[in-house]
Amino acid sequence: MECRPLDITLISATDLKDVNFLSKMDVYAVVSISGDSFSKSKQKTHVDKDSGPNPRWNYTIKFTVPDAAAKQNQLTLKIKLVSDRSFGDKEIGEVHVPIKELLDNYGDEKSENLVTYNVRLPSGKSKGTLSFSYKFGEKFTAPQGYGYPPPAAAPGYAYPQYQAAQPGYGYAMPPPQKPKKGFGGMGLGLGAGLLGGLLIGDMVSDVGEMAAYDAGFDDAGFDF
Repeated sequence: MECRPLDITLISATDLKDVNFLSKMDVYAVVSISGDSFSKSKQKTHVDKDSGPNPRWNYTIKFTVPDAAAKQNQLTLKIKLVSDRSFGDKEIGEVHVPIKELLDNYGDEKSENLVTYNVRLPSGKSKGTLSFSYKFGEKFTAPQGYGYPPPAAAPGYAYPQYQAAQPGYGYAMPPPQKPKKGFGGMGLGLGAGLLGGLLIGDMVSDVGEMAAYDAGFDDAGFDF
């Protein structure tokens, strides 16, 4: 699959709607790319403290986009502007830009393109503008499964015996041995137990007979 690196640098916003009542807004931006063939991961800028309606960030966020999906207008850049507040953040507005539009206007240039878009409020009206620059990298062929981490080990998974443990993992214990058939294993233990029981029983019987024999001599009046 052919992909392109895409760098988005959030520069600034101007004349945003003020959603605070008692203090100046602290504004940050949440950036994502959505589409049928793209993971909806989100990244965010730092918070510009006491910026009010004119925040500045100069913050760069990096993405990798599938080239075919971008050219077929399947991907959309979404930038949400948010007021950071102690008792719950509040959305200010959003900017949505098709990746195809950015790609078509980029051409073969190596430098960044600077663009400005209107910010749309949750009500649907426009208020304020957002400026950012972007730059596409050279296309490359990504291996299958690119951009996704390997699946995590299933619960209870242990590494095989004698294999070195990975960082953060303990060594696996050897698997329990199965009992052998016949007189081995449990059979041998059972046989030994029965044999020991028979020997002890014989010894007890012998002691009983000797005690009875001694008692007989005493009853008969014999005294050695």
